[in-house]
Amino acid sequence: KPDLLGEYFVLQHLNEPEVLQLLFPDEWQSKVAILEFINRLYLDYNNVLENVEIFWSYILSYPSNLLDKYGQIWTKVTAFSNKYAEQSLDILRCLWEGRGRKETDALWYVMGLCNMLNKRTEEKERSEIFERLEELSVIYFDYEDISIVCSMGLCNIFRKTTERPEIVGHLEAVSRAYPRYQEVASWCANRLVSWSCEPEVDICADAVEQLQALYRGNPKNKNIAVAYAKGLVNLAYVQTPVDAKKTISCLKKLSGDHPEYGEINFWYTRGEFNLAKKEMME
Repeated sequence: KPDLLGEYFVLQHLNEPEVLQLLFPDEWQSKVAILEFINRLYLDYNNVLENVEIFWSYILSYPSNLLDKYGQIWTKVTAFSNKYAEQSLDILRCLWEGRGRKETDALWYVMGLCNMLNKRTEEKERSEIFERLEELSVIYFDYEDISIVCSMGLCNIFRKTTERPEIVGHLEAVSRAYPRYQEVASWCANRLVSWSCEPEVDICADAVEQLQALYRGNPKNKNIAVAYAKGLVNLAYVQTPVDAKKTISCLKKLSGDHPEYGEINFWYTRGEFNLAKKEMME
């Protein structure tokens, strides 16, 4: 059971042999209660444990007998640790590969990869994670949890990569495969809106075309309808007055189809204002 006082006591006495023996008995990696306690201990005190070397000397020992809880610990390390994140990701990979690439281990590995996206700053490093996530998303497409987590990770990298068409394609495929996860379709719509902010007309138009297709496939999803409206405004902003007028007509129809969504009416008003300004400058 959760026990903050017990966790704090262990934390304060980690250097004592008796406490270490209690926390890391023989074959501790296979004991559910121990793993759950370590998991909670790290979650609650990860900032303190970052520099407690004796803790890491035990926990980094490669296990011979593992339970699924062990992978859960390492996903948290990839999220909270700077010093041990890379090593923990490698352990997650080894667990996945060494235990026959089971779905549970794949889920922990995918979570670790997604966490590392927030730590990687180099384009090459992010591309490596993207390629692995893309690979895993294909292998485990039929497993909902893994597909959803992969989608979250790909969303995080969207603004920092040139692989945007591939990411959008994946999100669209997942949203079709698992329609009850409407948030995936909404994530896809939000990334397409970001894409539609590009100043090049062709790129913006492509993003809006995909937003339109997404909206038609999810006509009752408010987030997607609003995203489509934003995309139309962005497209009209970079078009010629003649083309912009056609785009605003589409936006007017969208607003009329959803009078219950005040946000769409707001974006329609914004689009009309931008169009009037554009025509005055001609």
